[in-house]
Amino acid sequence: MKIKRLLIFLALFCFAQTKAQNRDSIRNVSNDLTQPDTMRLKAMYKLAWSYIFEIPDSSLAISEKLYSFALECNSKKYQAQALKIITKALYFKGNFPLALEYTFKNLKVNEEIKDKRGIADSYNMLGNINHMQGESEKALEFHRKSLKIKQEINYREGIAGTYNNIGNVYLQDGKKEEALDNFLKGLKVFEELGQPHNIAGANINIAEVYASMGNTEKAMEHYTITKKIAEEIKENNLMSNVLAGIGLIYLKQGDLNKAKSFCEEGYKMASEMNVLGQIEANCDCLYKVYSQLGDFRKAFQYHQEFIASRDSLRNEDRSREITSKMFQFTYEKKAAADSVRNADLQKVKDTQQQAELKQEATQRYALYVILVLVGIFAVFMFNRFKFSQKQNKIIESQKAEVENQKHIIEEKNKEVMDSIHYAKRIQQTLLAGDVMLKSNLAEYFIFFQPKDIVSGDFYWSTVVQSSLNNLKIDRSDPATLNNFKPSLNHEHFYFAVCDSTGHGVPGAFMSLLNISFLNEAINEKILRQPNDILDHVRKRLIESLHSDNNDQGSKDGMDCSLLCFEKEGNKTMLHFSCANNPLIFIRDGKLIDFSFDRMSVGQSPKEDQPFTMNSIELQKGDVIYAFTDGYSDQFGGAKGKKFKYKKLVETLQANASLNMQQQKEIFASTFNEWKGNLEQLDDVLLVGIKV
Repeated sequence: MKIKRLLIFLALFCFAQTKAQNRDSIRNVSNDLTQPDTMRLKAMYKLAWSYIFEIPDSSLAISEKLYSFALECNSKKYQAQALKIITKALYFKGNFPLALEYTFKNLKVNEEIKDKRGIADSYNMLGNINHMQGESEKALEFHRKSLKIKQEINYREGIAGTYNNIGNVYLQDGKKEEALDNFLKGLKVFEELGQPHNIAGANINIAEVYASMGNTEKAMEHYTITKKIAEEIKENNLMSNVLAGIGLIYLKQGDLNKAKSFCEEGYKMASEMNVLGQIEANCDCLYKVYSQLGDFRKAFQYHQEFIASRDSLRNEDRSREITSKMFQFTYEKKAAADSVRNADLQKVKDTQQQAELKQEATQRYALYVILVLVGIFAVFMFNRFKFSQKQNKIIESQKAEVENQKHIIEEKNKEVMDSIHYAKRIQQTLLAGDVMLKSNLAEYFIFFQPKDIVSGDFYWSTVVQSSLNNLKIDRSDPATLNNFKPSLNHEHFYFAVCDSTGHGVPGAFMSLLNISFLNEAINEKILRQPNDILDHVRKRLIESLHSDNNDQGSKDGMDCSLLCFEKEGNKTMLHFSCANNPLIFIRDGKLIDFSFDRMSVGQSPKEDQPFTMNSIELQKGDVIYAFTDGYSDQFGGAKGKKFKYKKLVETLQANASLNMQQQKEIFASTFNEWKGNLEQLDDVLLVGIKV
């Protein structure tokens, strides 16, 4: 939330907002041609400030008019004031390259009129812009220059603001203690000055530090202070910032309804003001909320707007443009100094030449002129020749460097792709093999279409022979033996269809972890009931991904359908447990419904609730389908909508009577035709088994 903190503290040097009822009278003065120029300039200045936080576009338009009028009146003071407002308005809108250009203009005018406070404010803005581009060292350099000047002139309000800006830079670099120390220094000064708006800004920065430290209680305390002040002074920019922060805290606490309420209100305010930083923060919160609520359409909508806002504020082209303008500013200052020195040298030379010309005879004047012209031309041609040689060498050097960098990138890309393909071979060896599946299933098909080279979806199987001799149970306790299910001394074939969190490389890592824990539960812990196996895997995932008491892996785990085929002579029982993955069972063309657990195998609000198990005796001709959500969630068709679960079930039921190979071809072609030219959103896994 860096952008929000900086936008708030651009307000540190602003006087109280002009009331709406006073704007008309101020506007009348600014437009009254009979008023003195000084009165009109002052009125325009006040009017521009009154809009800076509510409607930056209006403030920008008025301040541009103020700057033009100040140029006409040759008023350096109001030129500097107009440039200052233009800079802040452009900053609020996220146009950092143009804000930087006007900051340099503002600094130049302030230096001409020797306005130390204005110079300090210009350095402050340069620090903020470099901070936004991730240039921490440059940002600190400018902020320290600003702080030094403000301390020299005892500009207390400005000193407090710079402390907060320095704190923002430290917070971006992960130096939370240094950031908090600077924010508290700034807050102390603002409280001494009795400035509600700036007190609110300091509190929101402190709240974000505590939130990043995981101290949500202290964070909420400071957010509440800020919210109360924002309501009193009716500051929507500040309120939008606070609402996003409070929403994120409720999101971390799992209170999705409150998080959604706060962030939607903050998003509405930010959109009305067109402040990109606030839009970015609130969209990020709403994307996470709707993702957890399962409303993926709204989640996708807010995620797209979040990325657009973020890229507008931080894109690489803008960084290069800002670097170019920084270099141009340094070069122009040096060129100006050189031009003065060259002018003095040329003046001396002209004086000497005039003295010599007076001593020259009239008849030799023409000859000297010709010689001078020939000499100048020769020097010019020689310099052009040397310059062309130098430029050619530079171009060749740059071309060689580009080719070298291209080669390096191609080699690195090849290494990465080779590693991913090798990871794919490793993952394939862990999936259920054809030999095992054909040995234990009469007929089946597997439609497996990963989104990337490696996949978070996987299918896995194992066979165990249960007996009293290989189970770690208390054989002396009859109750233990009587309650143990599935039956002992029978062959059990386990088959899992799972969707790990994520896809691609992250999903593949999670799939390896999930397969490891399934193996551990069945082959090491000797667990046999599918629900007990899933309970064990969930416990091991939570222990492994949350060993350091952080919440970074809070959503990691898997959705899973775990089937156990228990064979006893000609009789086969199916025991199964489903975590967020329903099982489709069709007998004689009719769909048999089974309940499933609406919770994932991993950390969740229901993690203390055990998984349930269903059992059914299989009959010849029964068809079982297990799948992940990639098929039903795929966008496509004529209107670009989701395939949906209901349509998938209808398709399965309509084709259940066909042989397995025919079914696989139909389901594969149906999916790819539905997807068309759209991007595949997730890994796709669909398994059919006929008894």
